[in-house]
Amino acid sequence: MNEVVEKRARKIKEVIRRLKEIKEKGKESFLSDWMLQDAAIRNFEVGIECLIDIGNHIISEKKWETPESYREVVKILEKHGVIPPSFSPIAEKMISFRNILVHEYLYVDPGKVYENLSLIKDMEMFLKYLLDYI
Repeated sequence: MNEVVEKRARKIKEVIRRLKEIKEKGKESFLSDWMLQDAAIRNFEVGIECLIDIGNHIISEKKWETPESYREVVKILEKHGVIPPSFSPIAEKMISFRNILVHEYLYVDPGKVYENLSLIKDMEMFLKYLLDYI
């Protein structure tokens, strides 16, 4: 595994650990603590971005078609067997959530952020698919 992938994989694992700790605090604590909310938001942004970076790295190394968007990264990874077709909608949901956090930050609902802590297991699975391919 090269350094680009290794650094991002380590970061994703760190993000997952942090998000699990945040989730353990419970919904009530989460909704009443802006620092937990901000920590979750930032960790989601970084973790999902790192997953996409690894996907882009695979695509670039294999000299597959160039994705025009993060959603296209998922489609290309599926097309070439990196992720199964059944996982594509889940990966696209992660990207949609990341886009909301990054581009619609004025309207982020803390309740929705807490609900999306369910994505932790999906982030773990996405990383597994990527690393298994490499």
